[in-house]
Order: sequence, then C-alpha cells, then structure tokens
Amino acid sequence: MPQIKKILFPTDFSDSADFAFAHACLLAEFFKAELTMLHVVALHDDDPYHPEHKFPDIEEYYDQRVSTADKHLKRAKQRHDYDITVHHEVRRGVSPAEEILDFIQEHGIDLVAMGTHGRNAVSRFLLGSIAEKVIHYAPCPVLSSCKDPTRRDIREGYKKILVPTDFSPSSERALDFALQLFPDGAGQLHVVHVVDDSIHPAYYASGKTSLFDLLPDLRKRSLAAIDKFLSEKIPEGITIKRNVLEGGVAHRIAAYELEKDMDLLVMGARGTGQLEEFVLGSIADRVVRKAECPVLTVK
Repeated sequence: MPQIKKILFPTDFSDSADFAFAHACLLAEFFKAELTMLHVVALHDDDPYHPEHKFPDIEEYYDQRVSTADKHLKRAKQRHDYDITVHHEVRRGVSPAEEILDFIQEHGIDLVAMGTHGRNAVSRFLLGSIAEKVIHYAPCPVLSSCKDPTRRDIREGYKKILVPTDFSPSSERALDFALQLFPDGAGQLHVVHVVDDSIHPAYYASGKTSLFDLLPDLRKRSLAAIDKFLSEKIPEGITIKRNVLEGGVAHRIAAYELEKDMDLLVMGARGTGQLEEFVLGSIADRVVRKAECPVLTVK
C-alpha cells in the first residue's frame, strides 16, 4: 500500500464538510500526514433567487468570495486539536470537481476526505455530484462522510471497520487499506459478501425465491471464498466477523453497517473488468448515498 503523506480536505463550509473535517484530521494524525484544506470559489455558490441578488462584477465577486473563504479556513484551522500540520488554499474555478481533481494531480495527494452534502437544496445536489466525480476520477482513496461523527467517538480511531468484497483486486486493496487503520492493531473487522438476489424467471416454477435455497452449498462456498480472500493477512489482535448476505448489494451493505454500528466502511471502487468496474462503481455510489458511517473507496 502507498504511504499516506498528503491528505486533501475540500470544503464548502457546510455541516457535512465539517463532519468530514474530523475524519480528515484523525487520518492526518494517524498517518502523520500533512492536511490541506481547499475551498473552490465557483459562480454557482451564489443564489440567483435571493431577493437581493444582482449579477455581480466578476472580479469583485471573486475577491469577496476568496476573502470570505480565507477567513473560514483560518478559523477552521484554529479549532482543531490534533497534532498535525494544516495548510489552506482558495482556488477560483467554474467546476469545483475539476479544480479538486487538478489539485490532487498537481500536489500528489494520497487521500481525500470530503463531505457529500452542501448547505441548501441546490448546493446539496451540486456537492453530491462533486463528491461522486472525485470518487470516480481521483487516483487516490476518497473518504466521504455526510453524517455527524459525534454519534461515535472517532478521536480514538476506528474500532469497527466493514469491508464488503466481491473478491476483486480492488476489494483486496480495500482490505489492505482497512488493516492499516486499526489503532494499536486491534479491533473488529467485518468482511461481507453479498449474493445478488436477482433470480432467473425459470426458477420461479420451483417455488423457491432464495438463491441459498436453490443452491444449498452457496453460503458454504461463499464463506470459503472469504477465507481465501483473507488468506494470512489478518494480524493478531483483530477480531474477524465473516458474513454472507443475500439481496440488493448496496442496500444490504448499508443496512449491515447501520445494524452493526460500524465506524467506517472501506470498499473497492472497481471490479474485475470493464463491466464489473461499471457495476461495482455504481454500487459504491449507492453505498456512499445510503451509508450512515463514512465510506472510504479504494481504487
């Protein structure tokens, strides 16, 4: 696994971004990495339906937004209590996603942590699409969070981590990354494989609606595949929970992490081929939207 030395935290100063900031700081301290806070000033940040809205002078508008963003970033830097180095930068651009992706390439970013929802209906939609673009196109892992981390004490690190697997190389890289994140090499690792419940219509005549009924040894073979997937990678001190589930893949993954109250979900963003890459990518998108805990996607 590559070393994590540079972490990027893109922010629009929304609550969702603030929640992600706690994880960005935690990971920066854990990996002893530098953290850069980035805000992109874009025209769509302004609200054309505001009663006092008028089309601004572009330079004046950008200068005002840059100044405001700079103040927000400085205040955010001052309120964290982690032993980390924090930089901040403001950029101008039409597309925040493109600016974020350019910044990642230019500065050799190793990991991105960002929120998935913005400040209002319009910005929530826009930031959601921004997060999805960054997850799809960033060459590095991306942690996305939309919920309040105060529902669990993340200051002590991630104690319960879920890794869904389709046994692809991307899933293997997700497992390797997850194993790095346990504090003091101890915690619970949940490894889940979901058997998609799409059943061919010809099977309906049998009166069976579960693949586990149709294929009695499917669960046993899936558990064996999980054992092979884990191989000898698991160090002492980590408790393993193996599970084989049936149903819609994204729904079952999200439901499992909520039921088990996971601290973090780490999953691959690509499958084993072009078709699988497209399908698993869409699954990762849906999991990010549904999950209560932060989701870290690994290429």
